[in-house]
Amino acid sequence: MQTNPGRQYFWIPFLPFFLVLGSLVMLFWVYRLDRRRDDLKKSRVLVDQGHILMEEGDYKQALFLFRRVVSVKPRDPEAWYHMALAWEGLERWDRALRCQKKVIRLLPHQALGWVGKAWDLEMLGRSDEALQCYEEAIRVEPDHVFAWCAKGNLLRRMGKEGDALASYEMAAELNPKEMAAWYGMADILEGRKDWREALLCHERIIWLQPREAEGWAGRGRMLLRLGRYEEAQASLGKAKELGWTSPIP
Repeated sequence: MQTNPGRQYFWIPFLPFFLVLGSLVMLFWVYRLDRRRDDLKKSRVLVDQGHILMEEGDYKQALFLFRRVVSVKPRDPEAWYHMALAWEGLERWDRALRCQKKVIRLLPHQALGWVGKAWDLEMLGRSDEALQCYEEAIRVEPDHVFAWCAKGNLLRRMGKEGDALASYEMAAELNPKEMAAWYGMADILEGRKDWREALLCHERIIWLQPREAEGWAGRGRMLLRLGRYEEAQASLGKAKELGWTSPIP
């Protein structure tokens, strides 16, 4: 059975059309890609501008910018996180909480949203839920120092000082330069009248930040408790020299 040879080349007259169509499709995708790049650049600029506005205390204007970002990039976790920070600046903890939940949905395996959610829950007086969020943050990022310190702070406010001390110790183990961990440990140990251990914490603070007046004042206070009066007076004098004005209890 023979076929008409002409049928094999029926498409040749349409070749210019297909070439033009292919070029148009390519131009369309190049245009879409360029638009996406422009949107990404503009979004990055808007987030940066919003961050600056928050530093200046203009949270409402910052919110306006972050909303513009999520309107074109609804899956941008950074924009949602900054929006939460802006709501927190306005003390609208319920609105901030919604944004943090969005961050968690977008980044479920990062501590960022869990820590933010925990803080908002704390501000709403929902301490038990906040503690669960800090624990979840630590589960997904076990070396998240801030989460360990924040958990310790919450546990102290809940009256669970033993657990709080363990959290601060873990934070200090992960990052021996974490000042919040040493201050937290010092406060708990001082409350337990464990003057020697509290003194070691204050000395570590001084070693980390020798120009920190609070560390010298804390050291002087512990030395007084231990009856080492000359050392205490020298330490308290250094604290005053660095600007310490509060009375020493």
